[in-house]
Amino acid sequence: MNLEVLKDAEWLAEYEEAVGMLKAIKEAGSAVVLDFEGFSVALPLNAEIKKLIEKLEQMVGKRIAILRTDLLNKPYLVREVK
Repeated sequence: MNLEVLKDAEWLAEYEEAVGMLKAIKEAGSAVVLDFEGFSVALPLNAEIKKLIEKLEQMVGKRIAILRTDLLNKPYLVREVK
């Protein structure tokens, strides 16, 4: 378990969006860190995020946007940015 990757990662506030080239996805304890070019975003590791990871794994190497919401069934929305 590599908790060092969490050190520089940002946690999104409600309705905050991160946009960039997704380089890697790393698990760090009870969190998942999305590495983008120039920054990292941390997400809490739970059942909803585990479902989202499957989608994110197909988006590595692409420019994406991830938005934190207040929706219980979809706390994060992800889309590819063209």
